[in-house]
Amino acid sequence: MAAHNWLDRHLPLYATVGGKILLAHLPEAEVESRFVGSLPRYTPRTVTDLDGLRAQLNEVRADGCRWCGRRPSRSPLGSATPALLQDGTTGDAVGFS
Repeated sequence: MAAHNWLDRHLPLYATVGGKILLAHLPEAEVESRFVGSLPRYTPRTVTDLDGLRAQLNEVRADGCRWCGRRPSRSPLGSATPALLQDGTTGDAVGFS
């Protein structure tokens, strides 16, 4: 899975705020099966291991959204939240950066 961002680059879901929303709503076993070994770094803040990704996905589940760069009180560089379907499952992610 990958996300297409505003810079016209394809990035893996773990490297985008919207992608982390989608990953957080997948079964944990499915996430773990997609990411084995180290994860390539795209920015200085990119998570590069499964433990770090798990921690970020747990934050998404707890907060219901994801901030990129800084927490909301410090001018985030981007954020995303799930777009839920009628049955409560995640259909997409809505974000900005």
